[in-house]
Amino acid sequence: MTSTAAGGPAWFRDALACTPERGTVQAEGATIETLAWGDPAKPGLFLLHGGAAHADWWSFIAPMFADRYRVVAFSWSGMGRSDWRELYSIHGFAREAVAVARATGLLDGPVPPIWMAHSFGGHPSLVAAVEMPEALSALILIDTGGFPAPGVVENFVYSTRASPVFATREEALARFRFVPPDRDAPAFVRDYVAERSIAEQGGDRPGWRWRFDFSMWSRLDREPDMLELLATADVPIAFILGGETQIMADDAADRIRELRPRFTPIATVPDAGHHVMIDHPLAFVAAVNGLLSAWPEKMTVGPGASPLSVAASGKYPDPIAAK
Repeated sequence: MTSTAAGGPAWFRDALACTPERGTVQAEGATIETLAWGDPAKPGLFLLHGGAAHADWWSFIAPMFADRYRVVAFSWSGMGRSDWRELYSIHGFAREAVAVARATGLLDGPVPPIWMAHSFGGHPSLVAAVEMPEALSALILIDTGGFPAPGVVENFVYSTRASPVFATREEALARFRFVPPDRDAPAFVRDYVAERSIAEQGGDRPGWRWRFDFSMWSRLDREPDMLELLATADVPIAFILGGETQIMADDAADRIRELRPRFTPIATVPDAGHHVMIDHPLAFVAAVNGLLSAWPEKMTVGPGASPLSVAASGKYPDPIAAK
């Protein structure tokens, strides 16, 4: 793998050319990495990544919304360039997210931000929606929500050991994998994310390690239950699912409809796996644009109709056109 800062198609290069404001804030006693795009006076869009990921998963996505939103992403504690903790909890992560939203100015405007959370990020986001609803106006859950496919929970390994250390940067990059595996994600996206997922360390074990707390899962309090949160959250919630997700159950959409109010938007990005924005970035952006054009305030749905059907097909106009 080599640097991809100038690689990839024009839409990818154009997105990365919109460099974020990089900074840090204090949240729940930890220093948290933040990225921001767009005019602070615009409505807020708050991006929350999944487990073992980092804020730069959004760096080629966020600029496509920066013409209409003040977009903020951050790295959860224990991940990216944020501090690690002795103990972790879903409730703690929820408080952390609200603290970041407040410290970055997203809660200063007349309307709270829309939160958009992928995978693990959905769990603390739901806690915030239930226990701190003043911090968000709506929530978009990306391939998450408490409906795991058979075997996903049972087969997850909670490591108690430290991150492996690789002798060279090249070895670390060669070992990088998405979990679960991506579905033919563009190589330029995979390389960009991988290069920002490793860190060099010195001391008595010099080399390169993953840029997250490898053993955090064994020190994480996972309460409360996601399904209870989903059933009781009193903010608008929409879903974007991968058409070939390896994480969500086949009947996830039906079960969502049983728990959530009628006409809860559910979009599917065809051929995308769990990491929807990695596998098909432009189709993902199209789905989000289709959703935000009609939801939550303007959502009107007739029998059998949905404004998301065009977006999910990938035919919705993209703000940064593929070239």
